[in-house]
Amino acid sequence: MTKIIEKPTEKRLHLPYLDGLRGLASLYVVLVHVEPAIGEQLPIHWFFFARAMKYGAFSVISFIVLSGYVLMLPVARSENGHLPGSLINYIKRRSQRILPPYYIALFICLLIGAVACILEKITPFQWNEVAELGSFSPKFSLIDVLSHLLLVHNLGEHTYITINSPMWTIATEWQMYFLFPLLLLPIWRRFGLLMLIIIAFVIGLTPLYLLNGFIEQANPWLLSIFCLGMAAADIGFSQKPRLVAIRNFLPWGQLAIIFTCIAFRTEWRQLGLHIWINQSFAGLAFACLFP
Repeated sequence: MTKIIEKPTEKRLHLPYLDGLRGLASLYVVLVHVEPAIGEQLPIHWFFFARAMKYGAFSVISFIVLSGYVLMLPVARSENGHLPGSLINYIKRRSQRILPPYYIALFICLLIGAVACILEKITPFQWNEVAELGSFSPKFSLIDVLSHLLLVHNLGEHTYITINSPMWTIATEWQMYFLFPLLLLPIWRRFGLLMLIIIAFVIGLTPLYLLNGFIEQANPWLLSIFCLGMAAADIGFSQKPRLVAIRNFLPWGQLAIIFTCIAFRTEWRQLGLHIWINQSFAGLAFACLFP
């Protein structure tokens, strides 16, 4: 069990620019999911806008890196390498942050689905004729609802695309909230930062290559990208001489540009590369923005 020590006197660090990055990433995600429905109706001079909406996955990556970065900040700034407060308080804070808006959105989706099903039974209305195929579908089962309520729908081969498919990212984020204090921090304290990232990549890619793509729909390699955010916080705020030297020596801005170019290049379908490769380079690019 991870030991989490109370340290109430430590001032909480607030970095306003992180809120701005979250806002921009959120706006882009909204546009990505709106554009397919209106893409054919846009004027020809909006072609480049439509093309720019192809990289919604990179916004997801930015959220994952930011999560690892923000959660690691108080640990990197502490003297003992532990989270401030108790494990229960940590879970309570994470729950208050993610669960209320998630369950509100889920309730709205279930309500719309119920109304759509009722209208299909008593009127000529047919959902697919109006909405075609989008992120939301009113066709779901009790298993779909239960898996969403428990935030494990991203682990199911079919449940992850039911009700409202973008919600799989919330389940993945929620699960990482638990892995952070119970698995990742103990590995970091015992083996160090480099081994943490290596072990996280091994854990994330094992289902893909050794278990015949088991839970591939959950993008398990995002665990290693989450650890890149942890590494950025550790390098940026740690007082360990080795990490201070890395922070002051490496050209972080140039590295961010290089990794961004590689991420876009490896995203090309013609190369036939798995998406974890370009997403990992995108994670490296985002992580290089912070030290």
